[in-house]
Amino acid sequence: VMVMGNFVLLNVLAFMTPPQVRYIVAALTVAVGLIGALIVRSQWKPFVVTSLFLALLTSVVQIQPRFGFMATADEGMVHLVLELPSYYSLEQTDKVVKRIEKFIAKLPEVESYFTNVGTTGVSARQAGNFGPQFANIFIKLVDKSKRERSDKEFAEFLSFWVRKNVPEAVSVETLEQSGVVRMGSAVTLEVRGGTGTDRTVLVRVAKRIAEKLSQMPELRDVKISWSPARPELRVIVDRDKAADLGFSIAEIGAIVRTAFNGNDSLKYKENGEEYPIRIWLAKQDRQRPEDVASLFVGPGMRETPVTLGELAEVKLDRAPVTLQRKDRENLIEITANLAPWASLGNVQRKIMQEVLKEVETEGTHVVFGGMFERMEENMAQLGGAIRLSIVLLYMLMAALYNSLVLPFSIMFTVPQALVGSFLLLMLTGKEWNIVSIIGIIMVLGMVVNAAIILVDYTEILRERGMERMAAVIQAGKTRLRPVMMTVLVAILSSMPTALEWGRGAELRSPMAIAVIGGLAVSTILTLLVVPVAYTVVDDAIQIVRRWFGRTQTAAQVEA
Repeated sequence: VMVMGNFVLLNVLAFMTPPQVRYIVAALTVAVGLIGALIVRSQWKPFVVTSLFLALLTSVVQIQPRFGFMATADEGMVHLVLELPSYYSLEQTDKVVKRIEKFIAKLPEVESYFTNVGTTGVSARQAGNFGPQFANIFIKLVDKSKRERSDKEFAEFLSFWVRKNVPEAVSVETLEQSGVVRMGSAVTLEVRGGTGTDRTVLVRVAKRIAEKLSQMPELRDVKISWSPARPELRVIVDRDKAADLGFSIAEIGAIVRTAFNGNDSLKYKENGEEYPIRIWLAKQDRQRPEDVASLFVGPGMRETPVTLGELAEVKLDRAPVTLQRKDRENLIEITANLAPWASLGNVQRKIMQEVLKEVETEGTHVVFGGMFERMEENMAQLGGAIRLSIVLLYMLMAALYNSLVLPFSIMFTVPQALVGSFLLLMLTGKEWNIVSIIGIIMVLGMVVNAAIILVDYTEILRERGMERMAAVIQAGKTRLRPVMMTVLVAILSSMPTALEWGRGAELRSPMAIAVIGGLAVSTILTLLVVPVAYTVVDDAIQIVRRWFGRTQTAAQVEA
C-alpha cells in the first residue's frame, strides 16, 4: 500500500512523456502490484486490480501540460506599436495611424484610446524608439464581463488586422499592459557572436530563426532588432589636409553641427525678457551633398576662403539604426509575443527541438533571454526553496518525536501531495508556473499537518498502553473528522478563485486549482498510506532495537 500510494506520482508524471516511457512505467506498475500481491497473498486482488488499472491509464492517457512563468490578469489595456519605413515623415505616419484609429473606434470592446506619433513608448523590458516613422496607440477596453474576447485575444486580433490592412507597416506589435507598465515581448532569443564576427552573419542567422518562428502558430509579432540601414549624410574629414590648413576635427564638427542643428547662443532682450535666436543654414542650402560641400569653414592658414569640400568628402550613405552588444559580444535580438493559448515553457521546448536544431548558426550561438532567462532563474530558486522546506520539515519532526526514523512515516505523504496538484492542473489546462508552485507548497504543509495529527495521536494512545494496531485504527477513526473538516474548508474556500470569479482571479486560479487537486487526492492517499507507513517504520525501529540489544548482550557476556 505504501509503495503503490507513492508510485501514483510516477504514473501521473508519465502522462506527459512519449509512449515508450509510458509503457516502461506501466510495466513497472504491474511489477510492483504483483510483488505486493505475493507478499500479502490473502489480499492479492486489490494490489493486482489497482496496478492493472494504473498501468492501463499510464499506457493510454497522454496529457501535454502547460509550463509558464507568471500568470497574468486581464486588465483590459493593450498597446499597439507600429513602425513604418524609415523615410516616412511625421505627417505620413499620422495618416496611417488615423486609418487604424477609425477601425479601433468601431470595435465594441474599446472604451477609449490614446495615440502618440513619433515614438514607440517605453515598456518594462526595453527602451522606446523615437523617430517620425514610429507610433503607438494605447487602448483601454471595457470591463471583461462586457466583452467576449480577453485582452490577449483582442491583441492578437488587432495585430492580424493591422498586418493585413496596413501593408506599408515594417513591424506591428500588440502588447498587454500590467498595472501602469507596458509588458515587453514574451519571447526573446539572442544571436551572439564574438568581436570578430561579422554582423552580416548575425543578421543572416537571425533572419533564418525569425522565419522559422513565424511559422509557429504559438507565436505572433515576430521581429528582429536589426533594421535596414537608413540614409544619412556622412562627412569624412581628411585629417592631414585639415591640419595643413589649420583646422581641427572639433572645429569642423562644430561648423557642421551649427549648419544643421543651429546655434542659439545669440539672445534678444526686450522689456526684461530674453529670447534665444537660433541661427542655422537654410533648408534649401543643405539638401544635397554638393550644397553641404560648399559650406564655408573659414580662412585657414592661407588666409583664403576654405569650403568643407576641400577638407572632407561629403556623401550620402546608409548606416544601421541600432548596434547592440552584450558581454563584449555583438548581439541581435529576436522577439515575439505568445498566442492567447500558448505557454512560455512549452514554446521554449518547441523552439529548442524544432527550430534551433534545424537552423545553421554559422559559428554564432543562440541563447534564450528576456522572460526565458528570468523563468529559469526563478524556477531554480523555487526548486531550492521546496527542497529546503522538506529538509527543515524533517528536522522539525525529528526534534519533535526525538527520533530520526519516525518522521519518515510522515515524509511519505510529500509525493502524494503532488499527485492531485499535477493531475488537476493538467486536466484543467492551467499552467505550471510560479503561482501554482506556491499552491503546491501550501498543499505540502496541509497534507503533512494531517499526517502529523494521525501519527501524534497514535503515539499518545500507545503511551497510554494501547496495542499498536488498535492505536492506529483508533487514531484513524478519531482524527478522520477534524482532518476532513480542515480539508473541506480549504477546498471550498478555494473554489471561487479556481472558478475565476472576480476581477484578477485568473492570476490566482492556478494556485487554487493546485490546492484543490492536491488536497482532494492526497488526503485520501494519506489516510491509507500513513497508517501503513507508520507500522512499517515502527517495525524497522523495533528490528534495529532488537539487533542493538543482542549486540549489547553479547558484548556483556564476552566481558
